[in-house]
Amino acid sequence: FFAPDHTLLRTKFIFILINSVLVSLLPLLASQQVSNYVFGGRVEVVYFIPLIFPIIVLNNLCMSYFRARQQIKKLSIFTVLQSILIMGLVALAVLSNPTIFQALSAYGLAQIIMFWMMFVLIIKEIGISTPSMKCLKEYLVFGLPALPQTIATWAIVGSDKFLIGIFIGITYVGYYAPAYGLGSS
Repeated sequence: FFAPDHTLLRTKFIFILINSVLVSLLPLLASQQVSNYVFGGRVEVVYFIPLIFPIIVLNNLCMSYFRARQQIKKLSIFTVLQSILIMGLVALAVLSNPTIFQALSAYGLAQIIMFWMMFVLIIKEIGISTPSMKCLKEYLVFGLPALPQTIATWAIVGSDKFLIGIFIGITYVGYYAPAYGLGSS
C-alpha cells in the first residue's frame, strides 16, 4: 500500500476487499448465537454485518492511503466529516424510527458516502488498471508475523461491546459504540 507502484496499490485493494467479504461472512455461521448474545435475538442485524464490514475496511484502507501519501489535510477533513456524517445520519434515523436496523442502515449509508468520496479522489490520483498478483506472496510473508497482534488488538477492542451487550443489554451497546468511535477518532 505504501509503495509508489500503483499496480501494487490496486492489487492490495482487491485482496483486502476479497478478504473483508470472506471475514464478514463468518458471523453468519453462528448468526443465532451472535444475535442472542449481542443483539437481543435480532438475527436480521447479524445479516447486515456482511454489508457494512467490507465498506468499513475499505474506508480504513482509503484513510491509510492519505496517511501514507502524507496528505494530512485530506485525512483530517475525512476523519472529521466521517464522524459528523455518522452522528448526523444515525441521529436522524433513530429520531425518525428508533430501531437498531435504522441506526445500522444510517451507519452503513454514512460509510458508503465516505468511501465513495475518498475512492473518487484516490482514483483521480492513481487511475484504474488491472491488478497484478506477482508481488503479493512477498508482502504476505512480510506481514504474516504481525497477524497475531492484529487479531489480539481486534479482540480486545471489540470485546467491550460484546460484554456490554451480554451483561447490561443492547441499548447500552447503542450508547457506547458511537461514543467510543467518536472518542477514538
